[in-house]
Amino acid sequence: MNNMSYDENSFDQEKRQSAARRIQACWRSHQDRWLFNLLLSTVRATEHTIAPAVLCQLSPREALLLRDPSMHYKVRLRFAGSQFPPVVVFKIIDLKGGKYLSGKKLFCPSNQLPHNPKA
Repeated sequence: MNNMSYDENSFDQEKRQSAARRIQACWRSHQDRWLFNLLLSTVRATEHTIAPAVLCQLSPREALLLRDPSMHYKVRLRFAGSQFPPVVVFKIIDLKGGKYLSGKKLFCPSNQLPHNPKA
């Protein structure tokens, strides 16, 4: 028969539960890292191959503006968000002037007027 008292048995059970929680947390972390690397490789491949087609799907109005043959641009896909899985966002970069067009920098959120930092 088992010579362990109730306290020793419950302590052993707590240690097992703690170890199980640690193992589960490590496994979830491993899965999240694996999924992040898979998402990262997919975004990089998309950025280099079919970014204009993706832009047509995501934002048809901006894709129409960028059909101008004189406009040389590059679409960059990035991750955003504070939680996992991340949200994929895109940036449009003008290659001629090296400028990045950002709606956040062009418009104030309160009145939707162009933002003038010198004023």
